[in-house]
Amino acid sequence: MSASVMSLELPQSLARSGVMPLYAVVGEEDYLRDQSVAALRAAALGPAADTGFNYDIFHGDDCSVEDVLACAAEIPVFAERRVVVYKSVEKLPAREGEKLLSYFSAPNDTTTLIVVGVKLDGRMKWT
Repeated sequence: MSASVMSLELPQSLARSGVMPLYAVVGEEDYLRDQSVAALRAAALGPAADTGFNYDIFHGDDCSVEDVLACAAEIPVFAERRVVVYKSVEKLPAREGEKLLSYFSAPNDTTTLIVVGVKLDGRMKWT
């Protein structure tokens, strides 16, 4: 299921639909992107959850896609879900982005992967 939801509508959408395995959080405002990621994290893991084992953040210019996908493939520890956030994804080279496509077509059911960027390049296959 693919849908576009504004950041202010996200909590209501999550309450209606539940948590999905993939999200793209895109926009110019850092604050709104961070609020959206926080809402997704709370919905997936619970608002007061100790997320140390089940919450990981990666940055597009500091890691490889393989690291992100390996983390997303892991099962959660003492929880139903894990959350993997991949920030600055717009800095990812095109050939690296292609590696995300296979995960997008068959995501891990117990992981919520949140891809975060200012703007995604629509010319790339994986965006």
